[in-house]
Amino acid sequence: MDGLNADEREILHCIERYQNQFGRTPSYEEIRVSTGMSSKDHVYRDVRTLEEKGYLHCERGISRG
Repeated sequence: MDGLNADEREILHCIERYQNQFGRTPSYEEIRVSTGMSSKDHVYRDVRTLEEKGYLHCERGISRG
């Protein structure tokens, strides 16, 4: 996980834990609550950054994609 900041690492771990527990991807709000971040916009930006760095793949137009 080189090149990730603390928030990006925390989001990635949150998504992994959530998928293992519930079998689906968490919403931005669920990620925000789990990580204690102040806004969904912060989560959204970091998720997009993780996608750009190749750590995630997001399906556009699909809920929890």
